[in-house]
Amino acid sequence: TFIKAPHLFIWADRIEYNKKTATLSARKHLKSTLMYAYIMWRIFKMEESESWLYMSYTESLSRYHTINIKRLIAKNPFFKGIKDNTSAESTLNYSWDNKENFTVQPASIMRFNRGWHGKGVICDDILADPTNELNMTIINTISNTFFEEVLSLPIEGGELHLVGTAQHQEDLFFQIKNKASSFNWGVYPAILNETEQITLWPDLFSFNRLTQIRDEEIGEKAFKK
Repeated sequence: TFIKAPHLFIWADRIEYNKKTATLSARKHLKSTLMYAYIMWRIFKMEESESWLYMSYTESLSRYHTINIKRLIAKNPFFKGIKDNTSAESTLNYSWDNKENFTVQPASIMRFNRGWHGKGVICDDILADPTNELNMTIINTISNTFFEEVLSLPIEGGELHLVGTAQHQEDLFFQIKNKASSFNWGVYPAILNETEQITLWPDLFSFNRLTQIRDEEIGEKAFKK
């Protein structure tokens, strides 16, 4: 069954036409899928070599994302004829003409090569630890690392796209909103209007389903995050 997700068109336009974006939205609303599609689109129309980082909170999580991209490329007919130049499961290295290469390396916000500089960086849930709730010390460390190190990783004129869910009202997303005017910033809550029962993705997450998740399954505090 095909389920329409019209919010993805808005997100895609923002990412295509802005060098730096920060997209804050609910879980399970295809933030990572959009990042996969954007990387694949750039590979598809590649004219010159590009090098990217795909960064998450842990390297294992970032490898999970790059592995997914490789699997999607492998079974997509639009990539028939592309050459995969590496046998590494989680590293992307593709070429159409054996001259220009598009590479993507997984990385962790807590540990990455600070000497790396390339075309762009994808930051996908760099505030989310799958095993623990982050405390303010770690959240502040990540924010400082982002502003002092990660922002300098793309070459001048390069790109940086951040997607994720909020962990705290003073975390990285809200710091970017308040002090980084170079970013196209957007927040897209799952419930857009409580009174009128309007949701971001009504074809999959109706208002009744979302309130069920909030009130009966995970609780209001987790839902707001």
